[in-house]
Amino acid sequence: MPSPLLPTLPAPVSYEIKSKVTTLKSESLSSRIVTRKIGGQRFEATLVFPPMNKGDFNEIHAFLMEREGANGIFYIKIPTFGSSAGATGEYINYSNSDKLYMVKSNGVDVYPDQLVPGGTVEMNNVYMRCSLKNDVQVISYGRDGIVRLELDVVERI
Repeated sequence: MPSPLLPTLPAPVSYEIKSKVTTLKSESLSSRIVTRKIGGQRFEATLVFPPMNKGDFNEIHAFLMEREGANGIFYIKIPTFGSSAGATGEYINYSNSDKLYMVKSNGVDVYPDQLVPGGTVEMNNVYMRCSLKNDVQVISYGRDGIVRLELDVVERI
């Protein structure tokens, strides 16, 4: 298990994972579109936590404060969403890389299109190396004593 790891309890109730590829785009007067990919690919995610009492929230809050905004690097556990690990659309890690990958077609290809030579594939315990996307995190404290939290993170390669 990588360290430091965002506390896994309470676990997020939803993950919104986005793939970001930087592309330059130009459109001519004749409507011809020309694109060019620059740089690489990375993932971003929004983690939505269940409403929790202050006691359950304290460990997560302390962890986030230790990260000091977007400067701190940590790991989040990515759950297996499909019926079997390693299936198309699932996320994987290589043992010798910090990058998060996605299986494109039944374990044959991964996205992005780069294999990591010499690494073994990890399909069951998948992690994303990330940091907070912004220096400001909004924590909602309700009058009923319930805390609501969404975290925006960006992959750090």
